Amino acid sequence: MVVQRIGSGQTAAPKPAKNLGCVLVTIDDLDALMHLLSRNSTSPTLPVVEFAGGSFDEAADIRLLSDAELRQLTIKTDLVEVVLAEVEARAIGDEEESLRVCTEWAQSRRTKISRLRSLDRWEKALSISMFLTLLAGAAGSLLSAIFKIKLPGEPDPSFFTTWPGAAFFPALLLGFIIALMTPATSGVIIKPVTLARYREDQTVGNRHWQTATISLSAVVVALTGWILTLLIKK
Repeated sequence: MVVQRIGSGQTAAPKPAKNLGCVLVTIDDLDALMHLLSRNSTSPTLPVVEFAGGSFDEAADIRLLSDAELRQLTIKTDLVEVVLAEVEARAIGDEEESLRVCTEWAQSRRTKISRLRSLDRWEKALSISMFLTLLAGAAGSLLSAIFKIKLPGEPDPSFFTTWPGAAFFPALLLGFIIALMTPATSGVIIKPVTLARYREDQTVGNRHWQTATISLSAVVVALTGWILTLLIKK
């Protein structure tokens, strides 16, 4: 007797994949991609967009999807498969078609995505906990150095009441922030709104950030002046 399994002895060659980089995808951007893919496709209709649990055939339908369903969208044609996910954006299949997707669609929609955005919910919670812990350590070490605070029975001077020691936690905090904010190399930000609405929201958001930055700068300047006054008096 001979047992034969489907695909036995056959090794499918891996399809070439093209990294699309970090891309912003709105309703208009998704519609442009669907029309671009339909040009060389043998199908007379626009390609279907698949998500976890279903599919749709109009770009505007992403308004109806939940955040979990928007984590990854896949568009397949007879030539190429385009994967749009939080952690990756790539075109798999025909090299010429994949290059066309990259140059004619993705290149003009490049954006920056921090690594924090691609983390899962529990990873974000852990990152925030570590940030708060390091922030508390940084504040404590700086205050200890300024006011020479030490624990009962602790020899003086201790590590954290000296400026090299006081810089320990702030250095860790800075490295942690830099690691999280380092831009990712691939992924998408999917916004279920039109491009015009997204730009309008960005303008309003930038104004709010400017106001918050000015207020925070005033607080930092006042706090710095207070600390310098204490140091001069000492």
